[in-house]
Amino acid sequence: MQLVRDKASQRGIPLRFIVIHISNDPLMGDFIEQHDASHPMPFYSVACAQAPGRVSEPVSGEAIAPVEALLDTRSARGEYARVQLLHALSPDPAQPQNGDMLWHFRLCPGDYPIPMGWTISTPVFSELGRQLNGYPLDAMGAALRTQLAPAR
Repeated sequence: MQLVRDKASQRGIPLRFIVIHISNDPLMGDFIEQHDASHPMPFYSVACAQAPGRVSEPVSGEAIAPVEALLDTRSARGEYARVQLLHALSPDPAQPQNGDMLWHFRLCPGDYPIPMGWTISTPVFSELGRQLNGYPLDAMGAALRTQLAPAR
């Protein structure tokens, strides 16, 4: 991102990044702290309620830690990439429409288990729709239309 930003700057081209991050892991941790649906810019993600009966930080002994580390490399790489993405963006909190934006569409533990496979059942579609309704889609759509409108 920085390379592209530098090249655009050298050419005198104003550049902003609008990132829509879509994740399908309901157990993935939250990496965006802005959850106010009435202000979805510059960053926004829906806040997931804690799954009932789930401990937020599992405690495991030293003996099992190396095995867990080996098995968890994929999610660790994803977490690292998300942190790098946040650091690469340049939001403008005072005037969000002038800076970079990031919206994270995520799955939350919900009312129905969501298997992500080749076929999705009617109850899973209902659960996905219920969760999607938690996003300020009208405000997001209006913001994107404004941001992507041709310059006059």
